Amino acid sequence: MSHAHPLARLLREAAAGRPPPADGRVRVLPPLPGPVHAVVGFTAHHVVAAPVSVGEVDQALMLREVPRATATATAGEGGAEGG
Repeated sequence: MSHAHPLARLLREAAAGRPPPADGRVRVLPPLPGPVHAVVGFTAHHVVAAPVSVGEVDQALMLREVPRATATATAGEGGAEGG
């Protein structure tokens, strides 16, 4: 049995009425299989599923004057760890 990508699980939970917390964070997940990358926005919670590091996302947020503390990562299936 194949394991679902963390973004798929997150979307299923949101569709079932259990969205991620509105905590202002940006979560970095491993890229999806194939040539597909995603940025998904929920209420005050965003997810980046792409071959980027937490540091790269953090730097991009700083360039846009978004507080540095909003960039976090979720470990899993080759994803970056950070926080």
